[in-house]
Amino acid sequence: MTEMELLKGIGTIEDSYIEELNGYIENRPKVRLPRFILLAAVIAALLCALTAGAAGVISWENSSWFDGFFAQPVQEVDPDAVTDHQLELLDAGLVEVGQTQTQNGYTITLASALCDGHRLLAKIMVEAPEGAVLEKGRYDVILDYKALFPDGTEIPFRAVRGSCTQLEDPNPADGVLQFLLEVLMQPDSEADQDMLIGAKWEVRISEILYAYNREAAYWDEPLATGNWSFVIPFDETSLLTREVEVLESPVYLNAERCLNERSFPINIRVTSLKIRALSATLSFDKPLTGFWHGIDIVGDVYVVMKDGTKVKAHWDMGFDRGKYWQDTFTFPVPIAWEDVAYVLLPGGEKLEVK
Repeated sequence: MTEMELLKGIGTIEDSYIEELNGYIENRPKVRLPRFILLAAVIAALLCALTAGAAGVISWENSSWFDGFFAQPVQEVDPDAVTDHQLELLDAGLVEVGQTQTQNGYTITLASALCDGHRLLAKIMVEAPEGAVLEKGRYDVILDYKALFPDGTEIPFRAVRGSCTQLEDPNPADGVLQFLLEVLMQPDSEADQDMLIGAKWEVRISEILYAYNREAAYWDEPLATGNWSFVIPFDETSLLTREVEVLESPVYLNAERCLNERSFPINIRVTSLKIRALSATLSFDKPLTGFWHGIDIVGDVYVVMKDGTKVKAHWDMGFDRGKYWQDTFTFPVPIAWEDVAYVLLPGGEKLEVK
């Protein structure tokens, strides 16, 4: 499990909080996507994940659902490829931000965003100056971000990690690049995602880079620098706050305690497993194992749908919360709880949905 495994991270990002932005962009009203457009977008993205049919396994290795959902253009496809509950979830949670700034000839638009309190996804579009030709290759944006409470104070997070992935370009000649920003966070308090209701995410882009391959090594060529600043609002209707605790009592899982290349088996006492639309958190008591560090759960956690499809929970990061340890997982497709049959633990235990 590597740092950039999330979304097969392509791009460059700074993980530190930024200084106060000089000036704020006036938030535009939140606009809902028309149902037929959103439906088409969801369907198009789900096709690649569901081609294996019922009882298949959906994981990061065989699905690029979110890349497809945030990519353009939207294409009409078979409406049977998406559930009504997934559609309702995305229709409620997707914020069309639509903020645009132009500096040094380059126009950047923060188009839309989605957040469940632990995972933020946002689409960024970069348009080159008129007449400029964007060579085929990999492009990066240098950016940083932070979240603010409604009163303007910064929201503390125990751990934050982000990546910015260049999306597939359906029309390379149009001079427009598309990126998917993903931020995964573990809130500092037990308020979890509810603390983000009414919060505003600030995103600042400082540089656009072209990374071309020269003798099997990437060299970054700056295309433009500036201070493109955006604000993403989330209120009580748009933040996907539903969180389901699936454990009624603690369970024990097999794990490995690791230090460099050495490891030994242990059992961990899992006290909580919370499932959200885009992510999950698993908490367990810290074992008394001296100076050893790093605990890997043996096996995978799956969310099993009513049609038999298994959605793999992808481990992303863990954090020491004092008396216990908390791991954060992400899902390769959005989880609509109404479609879930049970959660399958690595040892084979089924946690039924009630």
